[in-house]
Amino acid sequence: MSLFSVKMVMESKLHLGYDYKNVPINLFAVERTDMDKRIQRMIVDGVAQPHFLTDEKIRMYYRGTLEELFSEREIEPLKEYFQRHYSPAQFLITEEAAPIPMDLPFLSIPVGGPTEMIVFAKREDWPFDFSVYGYYDVRSST
Repeated sequence: MSLFSVKMVMESKLHLGYDYKNVPINLFAVERTDMDKRIQRMIVDGVAQPHFLTDEKIRMYYRGTLEELFSEREIEPLKEYFQRHYSPAQFLITEEAAPIPMDLPFLSIPVGGPTEMIVFAKREDWPFDFSVYGYYDVRSST
């Protein structure tokens, strides 16, 4: 099982009254219903590091890191949906090297000022049983 991070680059993004150009938005999954089964498969496939899941203090963060990433089969429907509804300039897809390291999930990052979260609406043609949010920092724009 391979996991991928996905960024969509918006040609124009209005933020706090300013129009920023070429803003990368990190897309990430939340509210997955199958996380326990998904993590077990990741451990078997050598993608997840089980020792991070035994320490209760960091389990929540590592679980969030694993939940946010997309599988290969999720990428095309994700791109098609966002292309249809948001018309991004491009997508940047990065395969994450296994085993996935401990990292701070996007939902744990404070927002405000130049950074923000976007909760994308689930329209009638939403292809997933989980939600997708976006995190961006306008300082990354051009």
